[in-house]
Amino acid sequence: MGRVEAFPADDDGETILGSFDPCFWHLGCQLQGVAGKLHPQAGAFTEMHYLPNALRKDDSSGLIESNGCGHGRNVAVKNAICNPICGGMGVVSSRKLRAGAMGRHPLHSGMTRAPLFVLPAFLTLLVSAPAEIKPIPRLLPPQGIELKPEQAAAIQMRLDILAAKMGDAPDPDVEIFHKAVRFALLHREFYKPDQVKIAEKLLDEAERRLEQKPNLDKQHGVYVRGYRSPIDGSAQPYGLEVPEKLDLSKPAPLWVWLHGRGDKDTDLHFINGRMGKRGQFQPDDALVLHVFGRQCIGFKSAGEIDVLDAIADVALHYPVDPDKVALMGFSMGGAGAWHLGAH
Repeated sequence: MGRVEAFPADDDGETILGSFDPCFWHLGCQLQGVAGKLHPQAGAFTEMHYLPNALRKDDSSGLIESNGCGHGRNVAVKNAICNPICGGMGVVSSRKLRAGAMGRHPLHSGMTRAPLFVLPAFLTLLVSAPAEIKPIPRLLPPQGIELKPEQAAAIQMRLDILAAKMGDAPDPDVEIFHKAVRFALLHREFYKPDQVKIAEKLLDEAERRLEQKPNLDKQHGVYVRGYRSPIDGSAQPYGLEVPEKLDLSKPAPLWVWLHGRGDKDTDLHFINGRMGKRGQFQPDDALVLHVFGRQCIGFKSAGEIDVLDAIADVALHYPVDPDKVALMGFSMGGAGAWHLGAH
């Protein structure tokens, strides 16, 4: 089953586990950096997620945006194995897949459980818990290049001006651009010198939306929108395709596309890729939603909730037929489609 490392029990009395092989749980898939929690009574995983870029800290406010579970308990772990069994194309067509139908995180409900006979094996391995967790090197997203001082200063100046214009209650449709550029600058998520132009492009769009206040609810085309995540209050982006001939006066089907793994596809690069560019499926009679899912966490935990929240936000602004919602994806997104569809 692989090596299990235990960390001290948290305030719920649950033991946090890290660096284990979940093959017995997830169709033989070994996921990149798995973390989970074993409930001492139920013998069940109440939370399970993998954290390639577990935390990104906003040094200006002290806030932490979580790419892990909704409670913010993020455990960095050591396994870095990707089994191609997890990949491939996955499509789940779900009748009456209504936004928010799953309520709280489904893994908290206990319906995804490890077999009880696994518990003694875990207890044996939990005896020698390490006193402290050693620092783990950053893997995903990889660290990019360092910008020239004058480039970084120019971007920071524009960020400061935009933040002042957005005010204390920024519109997520604008804030997603500010956050993407701010994180890219703060965490060195530029990988080529000319990618500074991407930051400028996103800031230009944010300023345009602030000044022109376009009614996106009535807009056809390909663009990016944002919503406020109830998990951590962050502005999360999603791409949207509204075909030119689609009649927005009546309910329309919604196709939900889950992207494949992209180690460098942070907010900045995801948004850039979804601005004006259609995806692999291009229906004329349906809305197409491209979920970010916090980049590369397999659409699990916070990523899974993001899929549901993005669907709910689209349904809030556009006439979505709840009986015609299709979930699909490629590679990591294919596994994500299976994961959500199974729930």
